[in-house]
Amino acid sequence: MDGNHKPLTGYALTDKLWEDGVLQLWRGYDSEQTEALFRLAAYDHSDALNRLEFEYGLRDCLAPAWATMPLALHTVNSAPCLVLTDPGGQLLADHVGAPLEIIRFLDIAIGLADAISALHGQGLIHKDIKPANVLINFETAKTHLTGFGFAAKDLFEQRTNGALDRIPGTFAYMAPEQTGRMNRSVDMRSDLYSLGVVCYELLTGRLPFSATDSMGWIHCHIARQPPPPCGLKTRHARTNLADRAEAVVQGGGRPLPKRRRGGGGPATLPR
Repeated sequence: MDGNHKPLTGYALTDKLWEDGVLQLWRGYDSEQTEALFRLAAYDHSDALNRLEFEYGLRDCLAPAWATMPLALHTVNSAPCLVLTDPGGQLLADHVGAPLEIIRFLDIAIGLADAISALHGQGLIHKDIKPANVLINFETAKTHLTGFGFAAKDLFEQRTNGALDRIPGTFAYMAPEQTGRMNRSVDMRSDLYSLGVVCYELLTGRLPFSATDSMGWIHCHIARQPPPPCGLKTRHARTNLADRAEAVVQGGGRPLPKRRRGGGGPATLPR
C-alpha cells in the first residue's frame, strides 16, 4: 500500500451501493455533511489498488457534467479508498430485472449515450459500461458514469490475449473484441456494444445471453446473436416508440464493431 495515501478521517460511510468481490461503492458524507461517494477495496488487493489509482489519475480528463469526479485517495483499515463527488441519483443496477416502461427506457438510453459520447469526446474508452457503473436521476434522466478503473486513454487500443482473469471489464457486458479472442483492437465502439447490452437488459428485463463461466460468456458474445426483444409492439400501442427502442438495442449490440451505431464516432441513438 502506498504510504502517500492518508487514512480516511472526517468521513462517514452510510450506504453500500454495490460490491463485486474486489471493490465496493458506498455513499456517505464528509465532515461538513457534504455527500460523497467512496470506492474502496473489499480487501487489500493489488488489482483494486491499481484500478483506484488509475481512476484517480484520470481526474483531469473527466467532467462533473457526466462523471463522478475523483477527489482524493485514502485508506480504510489499510485498504485503498477513492473519494468521489456524488452527483445524486440512483445506481442503475438497482433498476434491472424487469422491463422498463418504454418512454422511460428511451429517456435513460439517450442520457446514457450522451454521457458515453462526452467520455469519448475526451479521448477515453470506459471498457466497463454496465448498470453498476451508472448513476441516474430518474426525474431528469441526467446520467453520470463512474468506475473508470479499466478505462483507456486512447480511442484505439491494441488487442491483448491475456489470461481470462486479467481481461479488463465485466464479461456479461463485454464487447467481443475486448475478450482478446478476436483479431480486432478495442476502440470506442466497444463501449457501444456494452451500451447495447445494457439497453437490452433495461428494455426486456434480462441480459441477451446467459453463461456460467468466462469462456461461456466469450462464446456468447463472439458466436451468438441475441434473441430479438420480442413483444414490444404487442405490449405498447405506440409502435413507433417500439421501433425506436428496438433500433437502440440493435444499433449497439452487434458482434462486428463496424456494424454498431456510431461506426467509430461518438455514441448516438435515434431520437
